[in-house]
Amino acid sequence: MRRHTWVGPIARLVGAGALVAMFLASPAHALDDSPRDPLGRAAFSALSSVYRMTVTIRVDQFADDRRVVRIGRAVTIEGTAFGVGPGIVVTARPLVRPPTVALAAAVSELDIPGVAAFDPNDVRITSSVTSIVLRRASPGPTPATTTVKATVLQTTKATAPSKLALLRIPVRDAPALALDDSTTLGTPVVLVAFGGQRDTEPALQRGALGPAGKVEGSDDANLVTVSGIGDNVGDMGGPVLDASGHVRGVVIQRAVAPGESSVMTRSSGIRQLASNANVAVGTTPAQTTFADGMRSYWERDYTAASESLTFAADRLPKDEWVAGLATRAEELASADYEVVQSAPWRLPLILGGVVALAIALMLALRFWSMEE
Repeated sequence: MRRHTWVGPIARLVGAGALVAMFLASPAHALDDSPRDPLGRAAFSALSSVYRMTVTIRVDQFADDRRVVRIGRAVTIEGTAFGVGPGIVVTARPLVRPPTVALAAAVSELDIPGVAAFDPNDVRITSSVTSIVLRRASPGPTPATTTVKATVLQTTKATAPSKLALLRIPVRDAPALALDDSTTLGTPVVLVAFGGQRDTEPALQRGALGPAGKVEGSDDANLVTVSGIGDNVGDMGGPVLDASGHVRGVVIQRAVAPGESSVMTRSSGIRQLASNANVAVGTTPAQTTFADGMRSYWERDYTAASESLTFAADRLPKDEWVAGLATRAEELASADYEVVQSAPWRLPLILGGVVALAIALMLALRFWSMEE
């Protein structure tokens, strides 16, 4: 039988080319675990500005018209806060100046004798805030936490509907988010907040803006209902973000029952309170460069991502998460990784590899049959 000596080498060559094509087209080089939709990416870019807040309040005594009970115990209240300016953080006022009923409920959980006999609506409480601790926790199974102490700079009046509080932190380079005063009905938004009492990382909730000035019990135009978000205890004080990552408002009242809407104070209320306190609000270089770095990362420009994230990490020397993102981007840039998942030529290359592999198999079978 006549031997076609060219069949074997060609089969091996075509087969090798097919394997190379399949390897290049495979997603093994892809490292794309980031959110893909605009709201998800806006929330991710805001994480470095959002804090879990723990307020410790010492309660000295309960009193009403008939009796006094000495307490001398501390209670803690959990919520969320976020940066809005150089060294300036905003949250919901009830977290740092809790109403009497809320404080009475917190004390009653301590199981102190005699407290249950008081009517929370009639009680007078002597108390003081002893500490406000902010923790910025990174996402992940073992999140690293950055802790900073805060002090109350200014709050709205107790009777004001907007219910905001400005805090000062000793980190002027800390990330801060940009504000947007508009509240167009139906705008898709996302809440970034430490909703659960034991949450170690913030959770995202998606919703939509409702009408302004239509909150039950108030016609204040700074108050806006928000559907779909804010039903957890720790959501108070969380930022409501649009797809651009701008703050549309602060959650000041959570949704108590399913189907109800939470209430936020729009960003114009933050500006007004900051003006009263004579402090500036607006995004900071650390937040801008962090957001730019994440945008470059998602666009697969790892060199630009590494530069921006390293700049942000240098201004947050204790933030292991931001530093880790900068290191990852630098490694990808150095290795010249290419994320081929979204490349337009990936599908044709896979199909070409399959066809080439089929041809290689047919040639190999023919070669083997000739050998016999």
